[in-house]
Amino acid sequence: LSRNMSALFLTGFFVYLAALAFSSGTTAYKLLILVRDMVVMGILSQLFHVLRRNILLSLGLGITAALILYFSYFQTLTMTFPQFPAKTLDRNAEFLVEIDAEHLDVIDRLKREYDCTIERAFSPRETEATDLDDYYTVNLSSASMRKTRAFYDRFVHSDQLVWIEPNEEILLSPAESTMPARSVRSHYLNDPDIALQWGFEPLEIDQLHRVLAESGLKPVKVARVVILDSGIQATHEDLKANYHSIQTDSDTDPNGHGTHCAGIVGAVSNNGIGIASASPSPGYVEISSIRAINARGMGSQKAVLDGMIKAVDSGADVISVSLGGFSTQSKQKAYRDVVKYADRHNVIVVVAAGNNGKSARFTSPANVKGVITVTAVDSDIQKAAFSNTVEDIDMGIAAPGVNIYSTLPGNKYGSMSGT
Repeated sequence: LSRNMSALFLTGFFVYLAALAFSSGTTAYKLLILVRDMVVMGILSQLFHVLRRNILLSLGLGITAALILYFSYFQTLTMTFPQFPAKTLDRNAEFLVEIDAEHLDVIDRLKREYDCTIERAFSPRETEATDLDDYYTVNLSSASMRKTRAFYDRFVHSDQLVWIEPNEEILLSPAESTMPARSVRSHYLNDPDIALQWGFEPLEIDQLHRVLAESGLKPVKVARVVILDSGIQATHEDLKANYHSIQTDSDTDPNGHGTHCAGIVGAVSNNGIGIASASPSPGYVEISSIRAINARGMGSQKAVLDGMIKAVDSGADVISVSLGGFSTQSKQKAYRDVVKYADRHNVIVVVAAGNNGKSARFTSPANVKGVITVTAVDSDIQKAAFSNTVEDIDMGIAAPGVNIYSTLPGNKYGSMSGT
């Protein structure tokens, strides 16, 4: 039995070495993986050596350790390997690459070798303290899965590019909802549909309006909230008084998701129309829009990043991003650079935790350092089944996200669920 186990171990070890040798990545990167795995194997070997006299205890501890790794750390380990995205890439720009200003000659080489179009991805207003102007989009002509994967594998850990990440498509997928059974009363708001806004009760929005009204306090400045989404119907009866246009092509909403988010943030309160928001009107909050997804609810990682930069440059105080997707390790650097750019301009970035029912640490930009990540709760103040958790996020909070009644295009109103 001992000989068979030794042979089995050696066979598996050599298969592992062969797989590592032929995987993508530089030699230094592969050596780091090998060292990491050898350390793990060494620790486990010593543990089993100590416990070898008690087979049942060893077996129990082994199973427990395997379960812990599988359920809490397995994805973290796998994220250290280069991964090509399973989702669809943007056909007009499959990759985002960062190229150092001193090595721009690589652009001509890439164009010749891969028959691709390379264009600057972002144009931030201030370039002195950021590398965002060093990012470019790569559009491979007649790109196939084999061709895009070959391009990614070649450069994912090479020294020719500072960074490369797939420009994946992002798809909006709000959860279906029904109207909540209970209604809400307000003593300080005259908006007729306030009864349908159940979130006002646990958040004590009615009391907030009372305190602000009785205190006589006025804001030092109007807070501009830029909503990065499908656009906003700027002329909506319950939004237009609080709306400020920063780019006219985002002042309509062919999808509806952006207008719904806008009502939650800044519907005009106490106007006797539709719904209310946490903001007393006027003079507290103005809402603006930058479109990052189209009428079908589809966008790209590059569009979200570009929208965040434009929001900062437009004078945003808060950027609201109810978008995102599953992340690999290589998807996070551009998000980190954009959030740092926002932070330097004192802009708060609030993002959705995601609708995968897992941990938000595997969703971008929810897992980016410096953002406030929001998970969804239902009317019983329990986490919504579809929403990701935020226990592993530096700045994670919860907010109502099930059967939320808000504004919709066409001067309409309705409920949506989502994070």
